[in-house]
Amino acid sequence: VLYSKETLALTICPLDGSKLVTRTLDDAETIKVRLGEYKERTYPILKYLVEQGLLITKVNGDQTVERVFKEVEAAVLARA
Repeated sequence: VLYSKETLALTICPLDGSKLVTRTLDDAETIKVRLGEYKERTYPILKYLVEQGLLITKVNGDQTVERVFKEVEAAVLARA
């Protein structure tokens, strides 16, 4: 699923009022490739950084946009 019920009908950004567009890079096949590259290339780097003692915070991206933002914001402010 590329869009949540929350965002499916949006045509204007609720934060800044800009027009929302679907990029050609947002199709299902491209997303599958991106996820595969994450698994093969990015995740091992994150694992290495954790092994080196770097603090990594996980954020649940399966929430509303507002909730994800608040979770990220709280994590950043906790380290400031």
